[in-house]
Amino acid sequence: MRDIKFRVWEEDEKVMHGWEEIKKCADFSDIEDKSGRWMQYTGLHDKTGKEAYDFDICVMDERQSKWIIYPVKCGSCICTIDEWNQSNGHPFLTNALSEIQNEQHFEESSTIIGNIFEKPKLVESVKE
Repeated sequence: MRDIKFRVWEEDEKVMHGWEEIKKCADFSDIEDKSGRWMQYTGLHDKTGKEAYDFDICVMDERQSKWIIYPVKCGSCICTIDEWNQSNGHPFLTNALSEIQNEQHFEESSTIIGNIFEKPKLVESVKE
C-alpha cells in the first residue's frame, strides 16, 4: 500500500508546499484560502529516487521526450507534452501508471525534471 501525501502549488505566491509543511498546518486554512492546486503522490519514484506527483514532468530514457503525469479518477496516467497541449490539459489517450509493467518501467527509466507549475516552459511543445 502506498503512502497518501500531497503537495500544493500556491499560484498567488508562486510557491510549492511539500507534505511535511502541509502536515504542520492544523486546519489547512493557510493554504486552502489561497489559489492552491493540490497534487497527490503517485506512489512511484523516478530512477533517482525522487517521488512522483501529479503534474510532474519527466523524461524517459529511451525516447528522450517529455511526459506529464496527470490525475484521473482511478489514479494517475502519463502522456506526452504534445498530447497534453493538443488536448488543452485534458488528454483522451492515457497510459495508466498503475499497471505493474508501467510502474516498473517508469521507476527504471524516468527522470523527473520539474512540474507544470514551477517550470511552465517545460510544457511548451517539443520536437519528438
